[in-house]
Amino acid sequence: MPGKEAALACQRAEQKATGVKVGVMDQFASALGKRGCALLLDCATLDYELVPFPDELAIAVIDSGEQRNLVDTPYNKRRQEAEAGDPKRMRHVHSEIARVRSFVAAMRARDFVRMGELLKESHRSLRDDFEVSTPDVDEIVARADSMDGCYGARIMGAGFGGSILALVDHGMADSFARAMKRPVMICRTADGAFATPGVRRAHF
Repeated sequence: MPGKEAALACQRAEQKATGVKVGVMDQFASALGKRGCALLLDCATLDYELVPFPDELAIAVIDSGEQRNLVDTPYNKRRQEAEAGDPKRMRHVHSEIARVRSFVAAMRARDFVRMGELLKESHRSLRDDFEVSTPDVDEIVARADSMDGCYGARIMGAGFGGSILALVDHGMADSFARAMKRPVMICRTADGAFATPGVRRAHF
């Protein structure tokens, strides 16, 4: 099936299997990602665009050591609160959408410092407005932010533990990983399962 339909099918399967009302971002990236690019996705319309990702940057994924099963966390409650228009939750949603657009603009301009600043702002919003971080995760994010070669870090995924994403100078990625003194994977962009030469373009 086409990649978009496959992503939606995987989202439905995950929701049914886990009871967690997960979004579709992970499935879209896994299906339609492309090496050398980030995937810009509008989850409301499902329009997407591939945006060149700078070769000078690496993505560090840091294991917080804080395991969680989303069905046992307030994840579904946070989603319900946002859908109900809770002001605090919506402040995060609206500001995060604006940050994504600013991040893409900074990436196109190769402004790595600005990209890092936006990641830091995103973490603060996830911590304070959406309330999906934890004290241990906050401490790891702060440690990553203080490291040489790191432009910025934030909790990733649904929160309540799990992993932290850090944007790192590619030439310093290995030293960054060693200095964190915890499990770190240094990642690069990759083709998704349904990557094809042509992609639909959308204007954001």
